[in-house]
Amino acid sequence: HPMRCVFLILWMSCACLAETPSSVLTGKRRAQAQEWLLAADSDTRRKAHQALSQLSDREKSVHQELLAEAKKHHLEAFQRLLKESYVALKGYSRGLSDWTRQCEDTLAFAQRELGKKKDALSRLGRMRDRAAAAYRQIVEYDPKAEKIWDACESQAKIVLELEMEMALLQGDEEKAFALDLEGVFEKEPYGDNLLAIRNEQQLFAKQQQHRRRTERYNQKTAPWPSDAQRDFARVFNEQRAHLGLSTLYLQKELCQTSLGHSQEMQRLGYFSHTSPTPKNRSFVMRAANARYPGRIQGENIYMGSHSAEAAFEAWWDSDGHRRIMLEASPNHLGIGMHKAYWTMNVGRGHPPKDANLE
Repeated sequence: HPMRCVFLILWMSCACLAETPSSVLTGKRRAQAQEWLLAADSDTRRKAHQALSQLSDREKSVHQELLAEAKKHHLEAFQRLLKESYVALKGYSRGLSDWTRQCEDTLAFAQRELGKKKDALSRLGRMRDRAAAAYRQIVEYDPKAEKIWDACESQAKIVLELEMEMALLQGDEEKAFALDLEGVFEKEPYGDNLLAIRNEQQLFAKQQQHRRRTERYNQKTAPWPSDAQRDFARVFNEQRAHLGLSTLYLQKELCQTSLGHSQEMQRLGYFSHTSPTPKNRSFVMRAANARYPGRIQGENIYMGSHSAEAAFEAWWDSDGHRRIMLEASPNHLGIGMHKAYWTMNVGRGHPPKDANLE
């Protein structure tokens, strides 16, 4: 009967509307979505988000429930990882702090008037050696610290992703896009501690990146330095890195003026910062004559050995020369050796255009 058919259709429609939202996504479909959301792989979770985004408004509560379950799972994993990572990185953090303090103490002592006092110079040498040993320990442990941090960051990104999805599902876009990774860490025990360690580690990593860049340029990229210039740059920058100071690029014009002064001292038979040649009288004039494009900041001279290490150590044991080598602001190094005469200049200017950047 036509009326019975109409009544049957209406009854079926009402029955469908009366179903609870949680009954819509059940069985295998729900289990599959939950499995995908619990995955550590981002592509697998993306499949879940894409599938769940197709659900109707009636199924929103199911969607929210699945997201909450997934967040709970991943958050618990994140909390465990934070505790384990903090325990693993405490020693690394202490090492960084100890090294930083040793650098500060060594640099402060190196600025004093030590003269030729053997006891004071021996103490300074021991301080420098301790800082170098601490530095090498950090360098050795740093790749492990980076892996630990990467694992924490990856897990935090999953928690952040799910928090954003939950906020968007609730229609709160402002909240969703205000969430950030740092906030995920800060809300959890040990999170602030790990962020502090990460900041320390990033600063050290930045110093290491600069050291690799200058070393690569000085030893490989620049075609013009002599073996003596490369050797001194290696010794000099290694010692600066050990003390937390930035490493310097070999600079062509500054090396030319350094080499020229060493050659002139040997040729004319004098040993002084002041040249008997009027146009070369001061190191500032010599740098200008070589068309050095930066600002020259100091000069050291030495005579007696062909060894880069010997030149460095001779300057290290002299108050004024040591201060020039430990200046924080230069980024250019000029060095020139001719028949056991050495001249070193430091200055500041633009990095080399052909320095390979990471």
